[in-house]
Amino acid sequence: MPSGMSLSSNFLIAILLQLPGCVLAVTLHEYAKARCSTAFGDPKPRADGRLTLNPLKHIEPIGFVLLCIFGMGWGKPVAMLPSYYDPVKRRKAIIITHILPVVVNLLIGLVLGVCAAGLHYMLPETGALRYLYIGVLGAARVNLSFALVQCIPVYPMAGERVLCQFLKPNTVVKMTQYQFIWQILLMLGIVSGYIAMVVNPICNLLLTIAQ
Repeated sequence: MPSGMSLSSNFLIAILLQLPGCVLAVTLHEYAKARCSTAFGDPKPRADGRLTLNPLKHIEPIGFVLLCIFGMGWGKPVAMLPSYYDPVKRRKAIIITHILPVVVNLLIGLVLGVCAAGLHYMLPETGALRYLYIGVLGAARVNLSFALVQCIPVYPMAGERVLCQFLKPNTVVKMTQYQFIWQILLMLGIVSGYIAMVVNPICNLLLTIAQ
C-alpha cells in the first residue's frame, strides 16, 4: 500500500510539474494561429475571442488531458474563414497560418531547453529549487513534442490542414469522411506509446542541441 501511494504521489507531482508547460504550449500555439489568420484579413478569430492569451479560450479537454499525461495532444482548433484571405495568395496564407504556430512551439521549446541547461548547472541536485529545473525541462519537452505531433496529417493537427492544400478537392472530401476514425487511431497511437517512439527521440535530439 505505501508503495502504491508513493507511485500515485509521484505521478501526481509529475503531472503538476508538466501542467504549466502544457498550458504554455497550447496557448501560444492557438494564439499564434489566431493572430496569423487575423493578419491575413480573417475576422473570425477576433469575433470568437481567440486573440487572447487566456488559456481557457484555447484548451480542448481531451487533447489537453492527453498532453498532460502523455506529453502529446492538441488545443481547441481556431475557427477560420480563409475566404477573407487574398484569393491570389490564399493557399500560401493557409499554409503559413498553420505552420507558423508549429515554429513558435519549436522555438519556445529550444529556448526553454537552453534555460533548463543553465538551471541544471546553477541549482543544487536536491531541494525545492530542483523542481524548477524539472518544470522548465518538462515545458521544453512538451513544446517540442506538441510541435512535432502537429505535423501528423490528422485533424485537428496542422499537418492535415497543410496536406489538404496539395490534394484534389475530392480527395479532401474523402479524408473528411474518415476523419473520426483517424482521430481514434491518433489517440490510440498516443496512449499506446507508438507515436512517442518516433517523437521522443527527435525531442531528445533537439534538447541535446539546445543544451
